[in-house]
Amino acid sequence: MEKLFAFFAIALLCLALNFVSCKKKDPTPTPTPTPTPTSTFSFKVDGVSVTPDSAYASLYTSSLTNKRAIDVFAFKEGIIICEFHFLPKTGAQTVTTNLNDAWLTYVAGNGATDYYDCTSGNFNLSTCDTINNKFEGSFDFVGANTASATKSITEGKLYVTTLKRQ
Repeated sequence: MEKLFAFFAIALLCLALNFVSCKKKDPTPTPTPTPTPTSTFSFKVDGVSVTPDSAYASLYTSSLTNKRAIDVFAFKEGIIICEFHFLPKTGAQTVTTNLNDAWLTYVAGNGATDYYDCTSGNFNLSTCDTINNKFEGSFDFVGANTASATKSITEGKLYVTTLKRQ
């Protein structure tokens, strides 16, 4: 009887120790990562602030120049409001309306055909990382449309982390 009692006592002790040792500890909370914006694009049109909802870049080889190029498209409420074409390199680029330099266009009228192509201005790409899909820069330009109207685009900031490769 003593052996049976000792056996049950040891069995109960083992069960108690097993229960205590298997109790799960509170998990360490995983820190919530701070979201990184995929694009930040802002500028002023004739002094009025404009902030597109989204933007993306497209890296491709131009069939006209046979050179690598980047196009950036910015949208407001799903409608294109800017299209920038430039070379994939950091530094200042000449603002002009040819595909060998930076061609900057502001689109007015809810995506209609009211395109204001750059006639003069500045475009400076401070970051051009086609591996990690990051493009940062600043811009300002005067854009003209076919009706000889102009728009002054100032205080432009470009930050895009979405890249489509063609």
